[in-house]
Amino acid sequence: MGEITVIPKRRPAPAEPPRLSPRELARTFIIQQYSDGHFDVIEGDRRVDRLAWDEMLGHVAQLTHRRLGTPLYAMRTPDEEFEREALIRGYVKRSES
Repeated sequence: MGEITVIPKRRPAPAEPPRLSPRELARTFIIQQYSDGHFDVIEGDRRVDRLAWDEMLGHVAQLTHRRLGTPLYAMRTPDEEFEREALIRGYVKRSES
């Protein structure tokens, strides 16, 4: 019997991985969870606080998906939140102009 010679096949060079085009960052959110189980959602200087888990998920979904409409919870700056709390508690009256 004769000898068997195995000739390896030439394999093609591996293809270059696809290059992703650079993406521009659109928005940045910070989600903070507290020991009492509530969440805060922060974007820049605006925030909404004391959300339950499902409210936080729904709020982030509404902020990031344009077909879902206006978010249920208003994101306010600390000054806007202070004014709102004062109005609710009756410390100030809404001006009529």
